[in-house]
Amino acid sequence: MRSAADTPRSVFNSFWMGFSPVRDITTGSSSRLQVTGPRESLLENGYAFSQGGIDTALASETAIYVVDQISEQIAQIELANIDDLFIQSGLDLTRQDAMAIYTTTEESRYKYVPHLAFSGNVTSGTSVSRYYAGAILGDETNAYVGFDHSYTGLNGFSFYLLGEHYTHPDRDYFSKVEARISKAVQLRNGAKLSFGVSAAEELDRAPAQQESVTLNDNDRTLDVAMSYRTPKGLTYSLSHRLVQAEEGDDAESTSVGFSYRASDDWSFTAQITPTSTEDAYIAARAGFSWRQSGRPGSPVLGVQWASIRYDYGEDQFGNDLRDREDTLLVSYKMSF
Repeated sequence: MRSAADTPRSVFNSFWMGFSPVRDITTGSSSRLQVTGPRESLLENGYAFSQGGIDTALASETAIYVVDQISEQIAQIELANIDDLFIQSGLDLTRQDAMAIYTTTEESRYKYVPHLAFSGNVTSGTSVSRYYAGAILGDETNAYVGFDHSYTGLNGFSFYLLGEHYTHPDRDYFSKVEARISKAVQLRNGAKLSFGVSAAEELDRAPAQQESVTLNDNDRTLDVAMSYRTPKGLTYSLSHRLVQAEEGDDAESTSVGFSYRASDDWSFTAQITPTSTEDAYIAARAGFSWRQSGRPGSPVLGVQWASIRYDYGEDQFGNDLRDREDTLLVSYKMSF
């Protein structure tokens, strides 16, 4: 064999039995008032008060009504038939500043259910074709079939195609299609320039039960990216993403990345997203990975920090509802 294209094809098929997570989603909403100021009277003297007996003008101008809870009717008492009566009447009208707090929650409960799958692939020196089918045996059996194909040519051209279909799609397992195409050019100074475009579409993902807690619910995604790798192991990347959410809103973001492979055992990565209109995105991240020895299959330690920003839109008063969180992921991977 003189090149990867001369590699003979091989076929592999397998059957897998295991467990996969499925979740039940429950949502709820509540509201309450949080007092932010003192109670103030709107009347001039603080409150209005009157009193008098049967021989005063108050009795002649006052009617008394009672509610009969048994008959659920309102009855009026005739004061003319009462010989003696004394009435006291008080009224106050106040105001108080308060904040109306509306809370929407989404709770996910996960459980592991049996998962049966058959998969196979046809592999050559330049391409891999994979086919698979299976069933997730939860409260409702979710069967699926899928296919993907990847190709990497000797001239630096590569593409990838994927399609999956589920019989009972939900928020986590749903039908989708993906495509990616890229081109790598080897420069004379030993550097490498790569550029490409990828697209993905969710076909039948189940909608969120509560719109206010929905983030990154994108039906269509289009990414355009390019990178430049120097002979010394430095890689600079630039990418731009266009997304269309479930309700038809469009968003976009731009990211700049940097990575450095110091050796076969050490590598460093960093990325920032200076501009984005997505409702959830990684604003910045940085990390490193370290392999204990240069042998393939050796344990790898990975550490990554990320700053994530969320945009829930606006409340009923037009105030922005935004939040952010910092995450730290530490992993230790071993192969057996």
